[in-house]
Amino acid sequence: MKNKTQIPLRALWFIFGAIVVISVISLVSLFYTKAQLGLARSIGVFRDAETGMKEIINQDYIGIKKVEIVYAGPNYDNGSKPFVWYVIARIWAESRIDGSRLGYGKWDHDEGGSHFLQTKEGWIMVPEHKHPEFVVFWMGVYGLAGEGNSQASHPWADDIK
Repeated sequence: MKNKTQIPLRALWFIFGAIVVISVISLVSLFYTKAQLGLARSIGVFRDAETGMKEIINQDYIGIKKVEIVYAGPNYDNGSKPFVWYVIARIWAESRIDGSRLGYGKWDHDEGGSHFLQTKEGWIMVPEHKHPEFVVFWMGVYGLAGEGNSQASHPWADDIK
């Protein structure tokens, strides 16, 4: 007589396969997240997101005349993930570091934004092409995020909303 409480071999292989797939995804995600955080740290670790934006601008422009932060605050309106900020700045300068003109031919200034993530060591900038949302998710999973702050240091400028 067959024991009905016994798990079929096929089900055991399915469970084993699922565990292997989940483990591989977790390890690859951890490796990618730590690699991106390391690359971002090599750009700089800053005391806050605004300071980070200004220092990066200083590296990317020649003859800076004026920098105006038009927003510096949480990336999420609902207050979740306060360790993820987005900073938008307007820059007036002689040129970009590569010598090209500002404003894309339409304006006398550049305007752009960057994601800043707070780690336990400080704030770092993660460029869009490095998938900051993916990094943010896994930072939360692996406990790599700093406290953050859900209060913007520079609310939206009136002409940006």
